Amino acid sequence: MRIERFKHDFKRLNGIYATDKLVLFRDPLELYSLTTGKVIAQFKDLDEALHFEIEGVTLEKRVAEWTEIVFPAIGGGRGSGSGMGFGGKWPSSNGGGSGFSSADHPARMNVKTSVNRTYDDMLKAFIQTHANSDTEHGITIDGYGFTTQYIHGTSGAVAIAGGKGEIVIHNHPFDGWPTFSKEDVIHAAMSRERGIVAVSGTKGRSEETAKYAGTYSFVKGTHFNASGFVKAVNKANLSGKDYNDAVSKWLKANQKKYGYSYTYQKAK
Repeated sequence: MRIERFKHDFKRLNGIYATDKLVLFRDPLELYSLTTGKVIAQFKDLDEALHFEIEGVTLEKRVAEWTEIVFPAIGGGRGSGSGMGFGGKWPSSNGGGSGFSSADHPARMNVKTSVNRTYDDMLKAFIQTHANSDTEHGITIDGYGFTTQYIHGTSGAVAIAGGKGEIVIHNHPFDGWPTFSKEDVIHAAMSRERGIVAVSGTKGRSEETAKYAGTYSFVKGTHFNASGFVKAVNKANLSGKDYNDAVSKWLKANQKKYGYSYTYQKAK
C-alpha cells in the first residue's frame, strides 16, 4: 500500500489496527495496546507515527506490505452465562478472526424492496432473509436505503466494513448471543461507517438466548469519542444475568458519555 494512500485513508478513519492487538488512533494520535490497556506511544504527527518501530519493524514498513486497511471480521457474541450470572472483562468473540467471506451482488438484496426503498425497508428485507441463518452474512446500506455490499461469511464471522455514513447490518447465528460482540463495536468505532446492527431470530435458539433475539443498533453521534470508547470497552467490567444482559447494560449506561445510541427491538 502506498504511504500517500494510507495517509489519505487514515484521515477518514478514527483508528486502524497496526497489528492484531495494537491500535493507532487518529485523535489523539497514539498507539494503544488492546492487550495491556495502555498507551504505548503518542505522536505529534503521522510521519512520526510511521517511523515508530513495533517489534523492530516501523509502521511505515508494515503499511507498505498491506494492500488496503482492513479490520478484523465481526462476529456474534460468545460470552458465557447459563443462569449463574456474568461478570468480568468483555471477552473477545471466539468466532472472530478474519474468517472466510465471499462477495455477492448487492442487487440480490436491493430487489427484495421497492424502488422507493428506505433504510427500514432494507433492514426488514435482511431480517427476513438472514435473521435465522446458521452462518453470518452482512450488508452495508447507504443514506438512500440501497445495499452497497453483500457479503457471506462463516458460522462465526463475516468480513465487512462500511463506507462513510453507511450502516453495517449482520446476523448472529443461533449458537451465539444476539447482542454485539466486543469486535462488533470496536470495528464500528474506528471505521468510517455510521453504525452497526446485529439481527437474530428465535429459530434454533436455546430458551436462554431466544428471549433476547431481535435487532440491536449501535449508531455513532456527531461528537462520538472513538478512542475513549474503544479504551472503555477494552477495560470494561461487565455485570449482568448473562452475557447479553451484561453487554446491554454497559452499552445503555455509556451512551451519553461517549456519544452514541444503543437500541433494541425484540424479534417478532
